[in-house]
Amino acid sequence: MSGIIDTVGSKSGIVGSDVYPAGHVIQTKTTVSTGQVTFPNTNNSWSDIVPAAAITLTNSANAVLISVEYSLVIGGGNYPAIKVAIWWSISGGSQNQGLVNHFTAYNGSGQENDYLVEPILYYQLPATGAELTYRLVGTNTTGSSFSGTYTGYASPAWAGHDSNMILQEIQV
Repeated sequence: MSGIIDTVGSKSGIVGSDVYPAGHVIQTKTTVSTGQVTFPNTNNSWSDIVPAAAITLTNSANAVLISVEYSLVIGGGNYPAIKVAIWWSISGGSQNQGLVNHFTAYNGSGQENDYLVEPILYYQLPATGAELTYRLVGTNTTGSSFSGTYTGYASPAWAGHDSNMILQEIQV
């Protein structure tokens, strides 16, 4: 194939077709944490880790590749744990939880702080041309039947590691 790709990804100089090959990245959207997020001390009170990101597919048959990297600190509490999820909605509708619900950190009965950086890759075929909004969220939880207060947080400033989410439309 020959042609020129300009800065917005459109092609020029190709006669007869604007067809991208399968696997081609059509567009990319990114969002990065704006600072430390401290999760509420109660179980399953979800908070955004990075600002929401939206993408509108140019073809409803295309896919979305969601790439996430987040940093967490799990602190004290009775068997503290942190869950992370990717929530999505279509054109501002209610959140659908079903992409990823990741039980990402567990600290047993210890009271020490544990720091980790985790990736998530998810490939979705949403079958819509409407705007899709994605959120990376997290919550304190418990890893057992014990309850109590918890001190987990994301994107700790002292670690120098921001959490981020990248959305890419992929030609199918």
